[in-house]
Amino acid sequence: MDKFYIAVNGQKTGPFSYDELKTKGIHKDTLIWTEGIDNWTKAEHVALVKDIIIATPPPIPKEEKKQERNEETKVPFDGNTYVESKINKKRRNIIIIVCSALLLIYGTFSYFIEQAKIERQLEEQNAKIQEQERIEDARKAEAAQQKRAKDLAKLKYQYDNAVTSLRSEKLELNEIEEFQFLRTSDEKQRQIKRQLQIIRSWENEVARTKQALEQY
Repeated sequence: MDKFYIAVNGQKTGPFSYDELKTKGIHKDTLIWTEGIDNWTKAEHVALVKDIIIATPPPIPKEEKKQERNEETKVPFDGNTYVESKINKKRRNIIIIVCSALLLIYGTFSYFIEQAKIERQLEEQNAKIQEQERIEDARKAEAAQQKRAKDLAKLKYQYDNAVTSLRSEKLELNEIEEFQFLRTSDEKQRQIKRQLQIIRSWENEVARTKQALEQY
């Protein structure tokens, strides 16, 4: 009894008897090998299996493209239909062109409107930032001015106090130089010397505060 091998998806399957081969649904292009055949052969060339080959229907023909020429359209009523068809086609083309142009104009117009909107938003944002910076600069300037006024008032107070203290200490020196009251000459000189040191320190304070005021 003959044994047959068939190729399925590039793989050898079998062996099958003739009756088993009938159930495998082979077609004319199925590769078969059996004893007595040198190489794998299509089923349509193997005489032993021709009777069990499943017929393959021919490919479905492609549908012919419909001709769009208005010249070949049937004229259902009268001879004016051909002219009307050409006019309708021309109108349709004009409508398509007009619609495309309108869409292009609308798109361009929308783009420029959106760009103007973005630029306006950026300008408003920049204006807010500049206003905030102006307010902050004004606040800093006011704070600096207040600090300057405070420092100036403090220096004036120190200067006036130094001048007043210097005058007082000079008066004290005059009293030390004029009156003696149970003092020896050495004691008087020591008091004068000490008072002169106090006066010099106040003179230095007056000079320092005066120089600081002049820098303002």
